[in-house]
Amino acid sequence: MLKKHLISFCYFLTALTFVTMGFFQAADEALDISIGDTYFVISKTHLLFVLAAVFLIFGGISLLFYRIGKPLLNGLSITHLLMTLIGLICLYHLGLQIQPVREFYDYSVADDFDKRFDTDRWFILVSFVSVCIVIAQLVLLINVTIAVFRKSKF
Repeated sequence: MLKKHLISFCYFLTALTFVTMGFFQAADEALDISIGDTYFVISKTHLLFVLAAVFLIFGGISLLFYRIGKPLLNGLSITHLLMTLIGLICLYHLGLQIQPVREFYDYSVADDFDKRFDTDRWFILVSFVSVCIVIAQLVLLINVTIAVFRKSKF
């Protein structure tokens, strides 16, 4: 039974991983009272919850097409899953490097950003990862289009 729904299961498992990471992130930073109510805590935790919701939607799309008798192609689904997952994790970790260090209470450290990082390489890397994520979504769109116009398996 699991073999038929393996791609959907992978999407749901990825979403569960992001939710778990979000709860651990919130639990870790909630102990630090000095930043407990700042945007630093809220943005990182909510980013993980949004990523979980996105992967739940992808899993729901995959399961829906299987249920209506027009399953998505496994190769394209795995390609979409891996490209999206790797791209979003890269963007998450790149975004964490922009956030201020925990000892700072504001974003005045952002004035020092150009001195600490080579911004041209930084923005090229973020742009490249973003393009990879867009290509992954095009793979999903192609996969859905193929599934819609393909004959039913049942």
